[in-house]
Amino acid sequence: MAKKLIDQEEAARVLGISLDALNSLRDRGKLYPKRDGGVWKYDQEDIERYQREMSEGSGLGQSWESISLDDI
Repeated sequence: MAKKLIDQEEAARVLGISLDALNSLRDRGKLYPKRDGGVWKYDQEDIERYQREMSEGSGLGQSWESISLDDI
């Protein structure tokens, strides 16, 4: 079965973060999108897994409500 790819706006919405924060995670190698033409696409399963890891406290060690771009 093909993996569902979502655009960066949807990935940021699912994670509850800004596009700048999402781009920072990509640049730091925390997320691995694919290029589709000139657009970054994210595997929905990868985004959901990252969201679970963050909510469980692994990774940044903060709640999403208290995260800022300076923390990333």
